[in-house]
Parts: sequence; structure tokens; C-alpha cells
Amino acid sequence: MLRAVVFDIGGVLTNDAWEPMFFDAPGNLAEAYGLDVEDLKLFMREIADEFGYKRPGDSCAENANRLEAECWARVIARLKLPVSPQYLARLSRGFVEKTPHMEELLRDLNEHGVMLAICSNNTEFWFRNQNEFLGLKSYIHPSRIILSCRVGAYKDSSGGEMFKAVIHALEFPAEECVLVDDRGENIERALRFGMGSVLFPRSAWYGADYLRTLFSDMGLLLEKERRGV
Repeated sequence: MLRAVVFDIGGVLTNDAWEPMFFDAPGNLAEAYGLDVEDLKLFMREIADEFGYKRPGDSCAENANRLEAECWARVIARLKLPVSPQYLARLSRGFVEKTPHMEELLRDLNEHGVMLAICSNNTEFWFRNQNEFLGLKSYIHPSRIILSCRVGAYKDSSGGEMFKAVIHALEFPAEECVLVDDRGENIERALRFGMGSVLFPRSAWYGADYLRTLFSDMGLLLEKERRGV
């Protein structure tokens, strides 16, 4: 019986905002400053690796402001942008969009006794922004927030560190949990780990309705009495 749903954030609960900000939406940095998109993609991966992995003393929410300023200072220096870190921090928030109706789905799953968790390749400051934007604390206990920057590995790691961490936090067997993620490599790793998985249509406006239909068919949105909760 399924008892828990583990959500990715970027591409699922929200859009994956870095690509729009750097090169794939109106007002993006590549367009504004005449930057090479392929070079940007390589640099974005460098930044993700630098701030998305655990660094000694950095993996706590109290350091989010410092890490955010440090990240944007690196971007400015590398791309030679005539702006401040504070400007880029404000700009980045404007590219984040909620997946329609997803908050209602989180609320309904929560009210039906389904345990919710987050498993996200993420930085402290980007998660901080997403967390505030989505109001995740209303549905998900902080102990069930699993981030790559705290674990020190990404979801596609062969060691399965992220999945081990989320199963430990949930205290359920892997087969009683289902991962919702928009990247096939993460789905593949979760399946190998023994978790059920749903490949989410990345940043799709209909995504929450798609999940609601699936979860209803799985019995996760049945009345508590029928689920035996």
C-alpha cells in the first residue's frame, strides 16, 4: 500500500526557473547582455555543482543569504555583468512560477493522511525562495525536506544517497513511497532503489490534474476510512 508521496520541486511544484532566467524566457540574461547560450549552459552546470553539493558549514538555512550573494557574485564575475548580486537575486524570483492547482493537491493529499516529502537537487538559497513561495511548511515537516546540498549527492548518484535519506525521514519502506519527478534519470534511480515513480510532464499547466487522476486511481485520495488510516 502506498503511504507517502515524495515530490521534486523544480519542474514539478514550480517551473525550473534557471533556464528561463538565463536564456529561455523574455528578459533573460543571454538576450539582455548578448551572451552565448551554450557557454551559459556549461557555466550553469558549474554553478549547480558548486552550490548544489554539501560544503562544510554551509548546509543550513541560516547561510542561505550569504550563499545566494556568493552565487550571484560568481555569476557576475564570470559573465561580466554590470549589475549587483542583489539585482540578480530579485530578478531570479521573478522567473519562478507555481504549477497551477498544485497547492490544492498537496493540501488534499495531506488531509487524506498521505505523508509528503521533498527530494530535490537544490541549493539552500534557491530552496529557501521556493519554500516561501509555495508555503511548503503547511504540508511538509522540515525533517522530510531532503536536498542535495545537505546530503552531498544528487538524485542520479549510483549510491542512492538521496533516496536513502528520504526513506529514513519517512520511516516507511521504499515500496510504500512514490517519487514524482520530471527527469527520467531520477525516475530510473528511484525504481532501482525500490520506490514507485511517476514521470511528471515538466512544468506542464495540467500537471496537478494529471497527478490527481493518478493518485485517485492509486487510492491515495480515497476517504481515510476506506484507506484504513
